[in-house]
Amino acid sequence: MEFIRIRGARTHNLKNIDLDLPRDQLIVITGLSGSGKSSLAFDTIYAEGQRRYMETFASYARQFMGNMERPDVEKIDGLSPVISIEQKTTSKNPRSTVGTVTEIYDFLRLLYARAGDAYSYESGERMVRYSEEQILETVLGAYDGQKVTLLAPLVRGRKGHYRELFEQMRKQGYTKVRIDGEVTDLVPGLQADRYKVHDIELVVDRIVAGEKRRDRLTQSLQTAMQMGEGLVFVEVVESGEIFPFSKALMDPKTGLSYEEPSPNSFSFNSPYGMCPTCRGLGVVSQADEGKIIPDRTLSIAKGGLLPVGEKKTNYTFRQLAAIAKHYSFTLNTPIDKIPERGLKTILYGGDRTIKMPTSNGYDAGYTLNEEGLTGMLLRYYNDTSSERLRLWAEDYMTSDTCPDCKGYRLRKESLHFKVDGKHIGELTQMDTTELEAWLENIESRLSERQLLIAGEVLKEIRYRLGFLVHVGLTYLSLDRSSTTLSGGESQRIRLATQIGSQLTGITYILDEPSIGLHQRDNQKLIEALRQLKDIGNTVLVVEHDKDIMLASDYLIDLGPGAGTLGGEVMAAGRPSEFLRKREESAESAQGGSARGNGAAFAKTNGSTTTHNGASAKADKSAPVSPANGSRSNFELRTSNSSAYNSAALDLIIINGVEAKPGDVLTGITAEYLRGEREIKLPEKRRKGNGKILAVKGASGHNLKNVSIELPLGTFVCITGVSGSGKSSLINETLYPVLREHFYRSLQRPLPHKKVTGLEHLDKVIEIDQSPIGRTPRSNPATYTGVFTDIRAMFAELPESKIRGYKTGRFSFNVEGGRCEECKGSGIKTIEMNFLPDVQVECEKCLGRRYNRETLEILYKGKSVNDVLNMTVADAADFFEHIPKISRRMRTLADVGLGYITLGQQATTLSGGEAQRVKLAEELSKRDTGNTIYILDEPTTGLHFEDIRHLLAVLDRLVVKGNTVVVIEHSMDVIKMADYIVDVGPEGGSGGGAIVAAGTPEQVAEVAAS
Repeated sequence: MEFIRIRGARTHNLKNIDLDLPRDQLIVITGLSGSGKSSLAFDTIYAEGQRRYMETFASYARQFMGNMERPDVEKIDGLSPVISIEQKTTSKNPRSTVGTVTEIYDFLRLLYARAGDAYSYESGERMVRYSEEQILETVLGAYDGQKVTLLAPLVRGRKGHYRELFEQMRKQGYTKVRIDGEVTDLVPGLQADRYKVHDIELVVDRIVAGEKRRDRLTQSLQTAMQMGEGLVFVEVVESGEIFPFSKALMDPKTGLSYEEPSPNSFSFNSPYGMCPTCRGLGVVSQADEGKIIPDRTLSIAKGGLLPVGEKKTNYTFRQLAAIAKHYSFTLNTPIDKIPERGLKTILYGGDRTIKMPTSNGYDAGYTLNEEGLTGMLLRYYNDTSSERLRLWAEDYMTSDTCPDCKGYRLRKESLHFKVDGKHIGELTQMDTTELEAWLENIESRLSERQLLIAGEVLKEIRYRLGFLVHVGLTYLSLDRSSTTLSGGESQRIRLATQIGSQLTGITYILDEPSIGLHQRDNQKLIEALRQLKDIGNTVLVVEHDKDIMLASDYLIDLGPGAGTLGGEVMAAGRPSEFLRKREESAESAQGGSARGNGAAFAKTNGSTTTHNGASAKADKSAPVSPANGSRSNFELRTSNSSAYNSAALDLIIINGVEAKPGDVLTGITAEYLRGEREIKLPEKRRKGNGKILAVKGASGHNLKNVSIELPLGTFVCITGVSGSGKSSLINETLYPVLREHFYRSLQRPLPHKKVTGLEHLDKVIEIDQSPIGRTPRSNPATYTGVFTDIRAMFAELPESKIRGYKTGRFSFNVEGGRCEECKGSGIKTIEMNFLPDVQVECEKCLGRRYNRETLEILYKGKSVNDVLNMTVADAADFFEHIPKISRRMRTLADVGLGYITLGQQATTLSGGEAQRVKLAEELSKRDTGNTIYILDEPTTGLHFEDIRHLLAVLDRLVVKGNTVVVIEHSMDVIKMADYIVDVGPEGGSGGGAIVAAGTPEQVAEVAAS
């Protein structure tokens, strides 16, 4: 079948839509935020594909999984197996890295296990290994005519008397043993000092080396190797020198030997490879004195030691009093006046001379003067079985690079296997561009043996690495933790992995893969998407990026509005249809010219072909370039007797109705693509209030000692290619400094010299994309605080007063008014063995959260649950006579969130939506005019029209005198800024410098930008 045919889709806000999606093409679904894009792509197409997959399981297996609900659609035909690549972070596991997710690290482990050269961590010498034949020839050649002793090492560096071992050897017929360098006769009752560390070797044979004694020497060497488990010492009797020989890897100088390497030896998730100090995490947690004592002017009694709080009558404070008495101070002494030795004892312990009080029958489990407060916290953090206690201890901990493995995560033996002079940890710290360069001519630098082993492995590493580069992730290193990746980055990593898997016949569904990608790198992403399509897959992308829209084969625009106003197909067709202007359409209608990029047909020899019921004439003319400039993927391919080879793409839809070729597509998206509607440049750039916020000498991560000056009272945009250092400069250097200045935050900024101009500001607000809540109970109404006002309003209704209902009655988090079956969540979670938990609607309240009595209280005919199910736009009208509520609703609508419901679970909001909820919450507060707002890619998930609304909101903040700093790639935002800082010029190690700074017009003049 040429199409995925969707009939009667009604999921969420979709208005019973019918669509034919051409298979094996790159299809983009766009539209305003909340218009129904995700409802169509994920909640309808993907959900149906997933349901069909689950139905292939046997009924026995399905009973453990539960039945998947069918999406609200009449039918979907032509659907191939579906894979969803969403915007969620790859993993919350700190052991998951870019290398492990892409499987590149697995191949590197194999490379080092089979082709790595081992070096001694003691002498730095290359490790060697000998076969029995090599040892024999070496002894015969090097010591010919000399008397040698063959020693089999039995004990290496261990305590014990070894009486039984000596007796066993004596009974086997041996007469001498070497204990700690002294040769001794094996006599009955021989034993060593049990409390000393010993090296014990058995004297297997004494022989004059030479060709005449080859047979005896061979036999003795075999015996010695067997008893020494692959290790034998050859002592030259005359000089007393000892030469170790090992079948395993061994350092000839020191006798140090390594176990035979395996891929597990290089895994930081395996006990055979992980660093024993940090257990493969690369960081160790230590108690932070700054977090334990945030204010040294306070006394211990007044809560100066934050973990123990203010003075109480308990065992801890009795211990503190004993330490205070010993060092001549009191618990009321300010901490900065406590004698240094006394404070060190409290924090780090070690003074056993202090007499501690008894615990009055309570087992305290620690002694403060010996263990110290930091030791106690560390013990709770590492050893407690109570998650609550561990989280409490974690508040006072800080993470530092592991001192033993230096952050490489592996034990020292693993870090001394090298390929071309580099150990595996050094390779994982390179960004993908550097690693690709290192691999470029690696074959010429390998030995013949290594080349024979490594050929296929290197091919696989290059293959996978190439895909990471193709999707614009040139700046990531393989050791980058998956938890630090943005949604867009993790999605592109999974995209690269899927291209590498080379599956065909799949329907891939992606959610805004361009997030966090600079315009310059878009072409790489487009090529990756087309590559996925070219190998025989249907690629369905929910996207707002103009470049990706125009590079698609088929474009669908949903609208016309958001929420209940959306859910209709406004237009669908080739991108060239969206670019067709009204005057071009008029020309086509007159009958002479061919359609630009194949959307209309010229008159030909009269042969007619029908597609989807629409009659069309075949076009034998040459391919026509698209309106936006020629690109090979927009060209038309024609055959002699039919219309296009990809005839499926000629299905044109306007307002849900099939249109004839040449008709002009309508809708906001088409108007923006044609340039009929645009975000207009500001009439003038603001100069600001004349004050400057400056960062001097920032050098964290890849920043190269950069300094910037931000004019206050303006709209500032920080831009640059992905991985150039924008977040390092703003989120990890400037923001922690501002937080420390205003709120005494303990978050450590990245290295820098100084930040000036802080006195011109009075508060900082960061509006990031982290979730507004981690549980389904959290929602926009509770986060913004408007639900408190709504509950208070319901409690004031006459019926509530008659029944005696208070505000708590209308809370779904406390007993009384909520449904007790689901505890007010509206859903019940079924825990699954070996599978993710399944959430089902509560069968008692049917998802309405409250009991029957509470739902009987109505305001304008609506219950409290009906209000939670309203969209923000509807609630603004519904509560228009209650200013306190309607004002917050209008603010949420202003930031483009008119379509979300008040009770929508926080866990279902995208990063961009969560960020705009936070922005609305801040906008509803009163600002001082001296606030600095920091936003990281606020246009995530926003259509052109939504960006226009967002910019108007940000402009309101600046008009009041505030400063808005935005990290952004969207050209629509960049062109509206008063001041731009362009970081670059490349990502990763090639970035970290200021390429240009100034107004957009000034930056446009800089050739390097």
